Amino acid sequence: MNRGAIAHFADASGEIDDSGFPKPHYEDGEKLLSSLEVRNPTVLTFDAYTDGESIRWNRGRAAKEHVEDAKSTEIHRDGRIDVGTDGTRVRAEVTDVLHVQDEFIVTQNTECDFAHSLVEDATGGEVVDTRLDLRGFVNDYPEVKYSLGGFYDRDAAADKEVSIGHLNKDEHARENIDSAKINRLGIENFSYNGRSLDFLITESGYVDIYDSNVDTTEFVQFLHDIVMPHVSN
Repeated sequence: MNRGAIAHFADASGEIDDSGFPKPHYEDGEKLLSSLEVRNPTVLTFDAYTDGESIRWNRGRAAKEHVEDAKSTEIHRDGRIDVGTDGTRVRAEVTDVLHVQDEFIVTQNTECDFAHSLVEDATGGEVVDTRLDLRGFVNDYPEVKYSLGGFYDRDAAADKEVSIGHLNKDEHARENIDSAKINRLGIENFSYNGRSLDFLITESGYVDIYDSNVDTTEFVQFLHDIVMPHVSN
């Protein structure tokens, strides 16, 4: 796992415990289920720093059933096409979840906010959507190369702008990076753990590393070391 939307714990959380699942909920009078499954029941530990500090994390999957309209389609001999609603059906949304104890979670499916409440039930902690201070990121890494920038609250006729390309060589884009508010950045050749990484980072807490060789362990450490120090809420 090397991409997803981050949410962090607003208070201390415990180890994740999936023994209380599945849990029932009701929608349109129908009893449905939601579940959180930690596929590896052992919380893994690795040293993130030379002083021996460790991060406890594990990976799992969250799913929730909901009721949706079932549409039927009929093609008539005269060519007419009828699309109508024909009752309801139960469908389950699912997402991979990465949990770092007392720090944050990552959901691979960015539309599965329901996973937050399931993790809260399983840990006893409060989960909040993460906002990142990309201005702080820019200031901390002045030598970074940018391939994409999303800007707003600009001192220009157009309030918002997206720039793509070699932005370090683009005087106009560089001015936006240095002065405008930033909602997304594409980073090139970022040096980390002996790798040269390309990745996307957004103000709303989404991170995507464009390297399939980055495994979940390295992704956790990257988020802990590079991304989470810039949480703004």
